Amino acid sequence: MLLAASALWVWMVAPAGLETEEEAQGTASTDFQGEGVLGTSYFLRVDAEGERAETLEKVALDEVERLRRVFDRYDPESELRRLRAGEAAEVSPELLRILDACRAWREATGGAFDPAVGRLDAIWRRAETEGRRPDAASLARAVRSIEEARWTIDDGRVTPTDVPLSLDGLAKGTILDAAVAAVRKAGAKNVVLEIGGDIRAIGAPIEVLIAHPDESADNGKPLGKILLADAAVATSGNQLRGYVIGGERVGHVLDPRTGDAVRDVRQASVVAPTAEVADALATSLMVLPPKRGMELVEARDGVECLLVDSAGRRHVTAGWPAVGGPAGAGGPKGEPWAAEKQVRVDFTFERPTRTGRRRRGAYRRPYVAVWVETLDGTPVRTLCLWIERERWLRDLRRWHRLHKDDRPLIDAVTRPTRNPGSYQLVWDGLADDGSRLPLGEYQIVVEAAREHGTYQIERGRLDTREAEGRVELDGNVEISACTLRFGAAR
Repeated sequence: MLLAASALWVWMVAPAGLETEEEAQGTASTDFQGEGVLGTSYFLRVDAEGERAETLEKVALDEVERLRRVFDRYDPESELRRLRAGEAAEVSPELLRILDACRAWREATGGAFDPAVGRLDAIWRRAETEGRRPDAASLARAVRSIEEARWTIDDGRVTPTDVPLSLDGLAKGTILDAAVAAVRKAGAKNVVLEIGGDIRAIGAPIEVLIAHPDESADNGKPLGKILLADAAVATSGNQLRGYVIGGERVGHVLDPRTGDAVRDVRQASVVAPTAEVADALATSLMVLPPKRGMELVEARDGVECLLVDSAGRRHVTAGWPAVGGPAGAGGPKGEPWAAEKQVRVDFTFERPTRTGRRRRGAYRRPYVAVWVETLDGTPVRTLCLWIERERWLRDLRRWHRLHKDDRPLIDAVTRPTRNPGSYQLVWDGLADDGSRLPLGEYQIVVEAAREHGTYQIERGRLDTREAEGRVELDGNVEISACTLRFGAAR
């Protein structure tokens, strides 16, 4: 399947103070979330309810699947995979257009964007297994093969000189644009579609938070917030994926011109009129030196970017649509705890044991709330609230009882539910309103529920007056492991 090769977590927040025409007339929107779309998660918001909203979701997912069957380099039945080296073949208009777009991006970026870069991954995976970096001769041979790996297009017929081709650096954006266009054609006026961190939005503006490259915690402070309106945003970075070779971690974004891992840029976010352009540029800007990347963006109408280079410096185009001041501005109102102290919550979701044939998407993801409260049970800070739809919030019984009427807090902390995996949250000693809390004993509560599944709640106590502390919770059928730590911030 197509993979979200370099997308980072980019999430949406409530567009405070914004009211769409439909909301003014009393028509609410519906959110859908799920897994197994292009190998990752998806989020869809449409300005409809009930059966009408479900029909629009089907329109979006049908279009995604239609184009996946064209572009998917992992599916032997896809149109792309049916191409044979040296054999001319008539192809669909969609495949013909994206191949031509790949050629154009390669020329525009001087080879920084190249659909053949995927073949370098095999070399680095082998190096990871062997515990040593690839030698220069191997990388040189791979680069030459990339330079030679092309195709010809003649009167609508494509002749690959080598297979398989990879369209991952462009196809996800192409599919986002097509799916949103299909939903719009079906009658929706406001549509937001996010797949694997890339977002395409039309209609009413939304606020989007951009991940910080130094933050590993799921609720860590973002790099900044933008207002997205009739546009797309894509983010690429190296901190979430890569290769571990001899104890050293190497980022997964590779330079097709040298075969080596990129070094100049740590993260690139791009806002563009289409997701296809944002996708291609976010990938390219990770490879190009910051100065060259900024020049490439500034030469294009309607495109803006935010880069973080290897030294942590930010490079921002003049029209970057930041909300609340420069990128990364804002943050909590209180002061951090002394000596950079923080509480970390590390936990792992349990995946239920299956019997028989495994069907994609059959697993219902858990809804989770994690919060801090005083020893008398007074809640002071919500660290996460992961639900698919708000009507299921009541399944998280205690959090719902505490906060069901707190609309601003629900909007501020709600995120999509998570598939089984390991996650980290942090608490910096601040309350939900941004005020500073005193050092003392606090209780961390982890609540989890699953549709047609179980309900679980765990609690652990930490004393933040101590130099450090650690508590291991027992775990249950939903959360197999949970560790609470207090100490110096990492």
